[in-house]
Amino acid sequence: GNVSLYNETNGQGILPPPTIGGVGLLPDWSQMARIGFAAPGQPILLFGAPPARGSHLGQSAYLRALFGRNEGPAPAVNLDHEKKAGQFVLGLIRAGIATAVHDLSDGGLALGLAEMAIKGGIGANVNQLNDIDPIPTFFGEDQGRYLVTVNLDPQGEEMQALWKHAEETGLFAPWIGVTGG
Repeated sequence: GNVSLYNETNGQGILPPPTIGGVGLLPDWSQMARIGFAAPGQPILLFGAPPARGSHLGQSAYLRALFGRNEGPAPAVNLDHEKKAGQFVLGLIRAGIATAVHDLSDGGLALGLAEMAIKGGIGANVNQLNDIDPIPTFFGEDQGRYLVTVNLDPQGEEMQALWKHAEETGLFAPWIGVTGG
């Protein structure tokens, strides 16, 4: 892509974004992960989340967009957790279980869900989170989290096995909703 060293808009300096790019080879391109929801009625899982699903608002798009604030520490990065979550999700992709995958970063869960819905042309119904603060849950930018839709029955044995494997791996993977609408 195009890289520009021009770092100003309307006379204001732009904060430099740390960027990491990666390139790899796919053993089978037909098994690649797509960002858009693939079909209605599929469970949406949040892999690698903390129990509160999201918590980190420092330096977030939420603070910048709504309050004009650029403050707080950036989210902590745990490379062991990142690798564990990434490898788990890669396994779901390669097994043909994952139908759509999106990492969560800028904008958190809310923006990730919106991007997947827009790209797939399919909406989503997200579970009511009665005892969890919705702001950090939906706009927190905690690292090492992935939204994944799967082609499994949420009440079926395969889904139970998936959750058991995630738990044994040390990953929290709640079912947060379903595609459709």
